Amino acid sequence: MRRQPIALLLVLAALLFTACSQDTVFDGTTSQSERLPVTFGYYAARTATTRATEGQQDGVATRAQKETVVDGSTNRTIPEGQSVGIFGFYQGQDKWTPKTFTADFMYNQPLVAGEATDVTEKGADGKTDTTVVRCALSYDNDANQKYWPNTPGDKLAFIAYYPWMEAPADDKLATLDTYIQPRFTKGGGIGAFRFKVAANSKDQLDFMVSDSIVDQTKPKVGDRVRLTFHHALAAVTASVTSAQDLIDAGGKIANVRFEMTGVRSQGTCHPTVDSKGRMTFVWDGLTTDATFTADNTTEAVERALVMIPQPLTTAKLTIKYDIEFHETVNGEDYVSYSYRNNVATFDLGKTSGTTAVAAWRPGLRYNYNVIVNLTGINFTPSVRQWTTGTMETDLNENK
Repeated sequence: MRRQPIALLLVLAALLFTACSQDTVFDGTTSQSERLPVTFGYYAARTATTRATEGQQDGVATRAQKETVVDGSTNRTIPEGQSVGIFGFYQGQDKWTPKTFTADFMYNQPLVAGEATDVTEKGADGKTDTTVVRCALSYDNDANQKYWPNTPGDKLAFIAYYPWMEAPADDKLATLDTYIQPRFTKGGGIGAFRFKVAANSKDQLDFMVSDSIVDQTKPKVGDRVRLTFHHALAAVTASVTSAQDLIDAGGKIANVRFEMTGVRSQGTCHPTVDSKGRMTFVWDGLTTDATFTADNTTEAVERALVMIPQPLTTAKLTIKYDIEFHETVNGEDYVSYSYRNNVATFDLGKTSGTTAVAAWRPGLRYNYNVIVNLTGINFTPSVRQWTTGTMETDLNENK
């Protein structure tokens, strides 16, 4: 009579043990409900309204560039639907040290950018409100969802790049017009990227790399890993403008075309964290002298070349343009006469003037302006920030 209750208790205990064991993950002690997904967000500083956003000018970039280039006007953040590639490192209980960990938690995992929204946050002083643009990044497939480790003190590290590409094999590189090839090795830390620039501006990709985010432990529910991207390339534009005497004579510049020769089109970008924790980019392995072309249909800068940072020892800029003189007859404007296919060539490594530029550097934008007057031309290079952190400047704004 007393054996039946004991047997019943044993059966209930066995069922309870079975139910618990079916709901455990990792080390057998963490329930499914305690798994916290690793989520990401891209944050960019809100910039002031520019003339391009006030009257959106088509031609800031070509269609291919509009899809990828974060130029500050057409795209103020990573465009919705574009993907970034994530590399994740499991640190265990160890603190991050360079050239130690392996990207074994996530390897070139694509995450898709959502719609950008304005978010008000407290500034560094904890009081002042500041507005930033945020877009959530989502996994392309639920099966690829990653989760934070539940062991207290376990750490993860991350680095991301944009735009995501499926890494091409070495034997395919020579056949590709443009590519990004991540190079992450066992115990190699945040790795490097081999990159090739497309020859024509309409086919070029932006290339940005995030700060490395290290020593991250399991956060609060809803917290995202905050990715801040930086341009690893330089933006290069050229323009031809009319001097006042040419304007007074009724002259206009038209059909501007420009090309650059003696420029390296391939190289390897090494993201590096300096002594102050800032992300910097070191480029080496520069190969292949190439010719890059872009067309402008007006005097305004309409299309930027996004180029590998490099010394300009062999680089030359050639600008072709027409000069037209217009007359108005019976209320209609027409070209009375013109000078077609004017050509000006400059050695970019030996430019003179107030701003001599001997090299292109990451995150800067360079404009080469040719000023045409009735007796000749003047050539003036200028340098501006393209980005500070995630602050984007409008590539179409040439002031």
